[in-house]
Amino acid sequence: MAPLPEVPTRIQRLPTQFVFLRELEAFDGPILSFLKTADGRGGQYLEKWCTQADGVSRSLIVRTEQRAVAEYLAKRISMLDLIQIPSAGVGFLLDRRNDEEHAAFLVNLSNLPPPYLPKQGVFHDETLRPETASTEQSFLLDGDLDAYLLSTIERRYKGIAGFAYLTEAGCGRKLPSSIFGFTYRGGWSVVNAFSSIRGYVPREKRAKSAGVSAFSPGVFTMEVPTDVERLLATAIRGLPDSDKIYRVLHSWSKLDPQRIDHMPDLGLAKQHIETLCGRLGVDSKVLLPSEKETDPAAVLVAGKLISAYYRRLWMIIDPGAGAEFLGAVTDPASKPADIDYDEED
Repeated sequence: MAPLPEVPTRIQRLPTQFVFLRELEAFDGPILSFLKTADGRGGQYLEKWCTQADGVSRSLIVRTEQRAVAEYLAKRISMLDLIQIPSAGVGFLLDRRNDEEHAAFLVNLSNLPPPYLPKQGVFHDETLRPETASTEQSFLLDGDLDAYLLSTIERRYKGIAGFAYLTEAGCGRKLPSSIFGFTYRGGWSVVNAFSSIRGYVPREKRAKSAGVSAFSPGVFTMEVPTDVERLLATAIRGLPDSDKIYRVLHSWSKLDPQRIDHMPDLGLAKQHIETLCGRLGVDSKVLLPSEKETDPAAVLVAGKLISAYYRRLWMIIDPGAGAEFLGAVTDPASKPADIDYDEED
């Protein structure tokens, strides 16, 4: 087999060492990898496999940024744009033999052989993303960084992630017992309930902040256990079909506890709860155990909690204040315009 061709301009070695962060795409070996410089001060890079011959593997290394990677994984930009735009059209070709650096070249991307670059219109293929224990969820931030906005997004995301995990259908988990004794008047009781939920989740199953890229506009990233992220994705997909049942349920679940006599028939109320829970992938038995099914106060609280979860899912999809959720599998524009957040923080 013929050796790989020389390309201008050959350099003695790469100007810096790289540390592997994670594979973005792979199939019988890495396709697209996310790297950083070994000293931690040189930024982030991508390595794209190009070709191999005569025992030598050739890949392209270009500078990138966290926002561009997040947009690519969300299918907002193509692989070609991911490689060309943040790199300003300049990169390195690296040849390896037996996993050792064999040759390096400084290259202008416009001069590369066409097969080395992805075709225009090629977007991220989720089936090529390696299975990992955690998944990154990113929010685009326009304008100046706002510490209050970041803390609000983080708090809300942790709350719904915890709710999704603790109410996963068929798993027999429980919500903290204290929240069933709250007097639900206004938004602060809901805030306190979701605060309790965040703290009740096992540490290994909690979402956590993974950092902020301060480039303008920037990106805020949460790291979430992959199984929990899938639960949230299922719930978010169910939102558009849940609007009608949510409105029916919310019409009575927003009642002040002192007006509990205005609730509908308990059997009908429980049916509303079970329907909305089913649409959002929630185990209704976690909200309303069998021994509580004849207690109007318990039914009212269950209705309030699943209604609050529905609204808070929309809060994540459409966080407002110049933020945009990249992990939305439901179009934020489909959010009903008159969703009432009940002054929830």
